[in-house]
Order: sequence, then C-alpha cells, then structure tokens
Amino acid sequence: MKEMSLFHLVERELHLVERKLFEMIDSAMPVLGDMHRPLLLAGGKRLRPALYLLCTYQGQQDKERFIMTAAAIELIHMASLVHDDVIDAADIRRNVATTNARWGNSAAVLGGDYLFSKAFSLLNSYGTTAAIQILTHSICYMSEGEIAQLISRFNPGQTEADYFIRIEKKTAGLIAAATVLGAMDSGMDETDVESLRQYGYSIGMAFQLADDLMDMTASVQTAGKPVGSDFKQGILTLPAMYALQHSPQQEKLRKIILSRHISGNTLQTGMDIIVQSGGMQYTQQRIDFYLQQACSNIPSCMAPEIRLIFIRICDQIRKS
Repeated sequence: MKEMSLFHLVERELHLVERKLFEMIDSAMPVLGDMHRPLLLAGGKRLRPALYLLCTYQGQQDKERFIMTAAAIELIHMASLVHDDVIDAADIRRNVATTNARWGNSAAVLGGDYLFSKAFSLLNSYGTTAAIQILTHSICYMSEGEIAQLISRFNPGQTEADYFIRIEKKTAGLIAAATVLGAMDSGMDETDVESLRQYGYSIGMAFQLADDLMDMTASVQTAGKPVGSDFKQGILTLPAMYALQHSPQQEKLRKIILSRHISGNTLQTGMDIIVQSGGMQYTQQRIDFYLQQACSNIPSCMAPEIRLIFIRICDQIRKS
C-alpha cells in the first residue's frame, strides 16, 4: 500500500502527523527517542490516522485537533506493536530489529507504556470526551485479543469463531475506532457514523486476514518478518484452522502443533499441509467477503474523491 499516492488528499495532514509523532517520542531521557525512532523511521502504512483524516476531510472544525487525534491513534497503534513484539519474542518488524531485540523486554514494555501515555497526553489536551472513551475501549479490546491469542497458543481445538473474535479485538477494533471518530468529528449523523464503523471493522478484519495469509506465503522482505513466524509460535490463523478441519493430514498437523516444537523440517511439513489443504484459498475468500462488506458501507454523503480512495483501500488490501 503506497500511503502518499493512495492518501494524497490528506498528504499534508499526514506529514504533520509524522512530525508530531517524532516530537512526541522525544523526552528528557534521550534513550526513549533512541528506542522508538527506528520504528518510526521504518515507516508503515499509517492506515489508522489516514482513515481518520479521510473521514474528517469534509469537516470544518478545528483542523489542529484532527492532526493531534490522528497522531494519538497512531501512537496507540505503535505502543501495541512494541508490546506485541515482546509477547511474540519477535526480533524483526518492518525489516528492522524490534525494540525488545535492541533493548530487552523490560525496556520495551516500559517504552510501549510511554507511547500509550503520550497518546493520552495528546487526547487530554486536544481530544474530545468521546475520543478518550472510544480509544480507551479500543486499548482494552486489544488487550483482551492479545490475552486470548496468548492462552490459545498450540491449541488445535480452537474454532474459527474464536479466531474471528480475536482478530476483531486485536486489529479491527482500533481501525473501526479511527473511522468512527473521524465520522463523529466531521459532524456526520448517526447512520453514517455507523456505516463508517462497519467500513472500518470490515477493513480491519480483511487487513488482519491478509497479514495472516502473508505470514504463510510472502518472502521475508515482503512480510518484514520471518515467514511462518506465527505458526512456529503456535499462533493458529485461519489457514491453519481450515487445514485442521479439512486436510487429509489433519491428524499429523494436530500432532505437530501439540508437540509445541515447530521449527526446521517440522515447520515446513506443517506449512505444506496447510497450503495443500486449500486453507489459503479459503482465507482469500474471507478477505474478499469483508472487503465487499466494507465497500457496501461507504456512506453516500462522502465526497466522490473520498469514496474512490475508500474503494482503492479495499483494492490494495485485496492485492497485498
């Protein structure tokens, strides 16, 4: 996804958000800036602040507040990534060493907490009561999703329903919060706010499904992390769940998972079973379903150029 071409209508605002992000990671303790600067410099799609800004595009309220709220949303996302990497013992994200790999787990946890506090300092100064409530709920939701993922590792008995609830909490919730806040801040009515919530939710579900599919298929350069890392850690995504239900070798796959030692030949065998089961195609079908849901929920009140970008976001996720 190419942010500056896809999000050209809010390019100036995204540059201001980027500047604010670098400003917010600075501290009287230089180590905090050193800790988080590589994650910022590594880039990222900035999908959440971009969606928020696109939803506010037709609003006439305080533009400075929009920038600060967008930056707070991205700081929350960044904090969750730092904590996720600690939980997953990840060494690489976006093709650079993770905060925990460079500074250790304890420092990374505290660094993630620092980013959360910076987000809420922005919201306290510039945000609305609704923004604070919605984003606080999103953080709680993300935490629930992460805990659900943690306790379900190496469990071949979990269901698709468990998985979808998990990714709704981990990913879709914050993206939906970004679109809801944008719709509210631009003064849309309740019907259109709900439509944009549904759009953000559906985009979030498709985005996470596409990311889970990439974990099975993409190169390290494309994925920005080792391929098969989720499966290796016992994190069962939709392709694996499909294989556990439909593969002729489902029992073999189940034993690999229960062994809790997935690496080398065992990792390759498990991934081969998943690929051969049709799990990848099934996951792509679910991605397409959510993208169709997203496109059907774009409010007619939005300017044609914004509607087109929202459709293009769906096309980019489909191609990823």
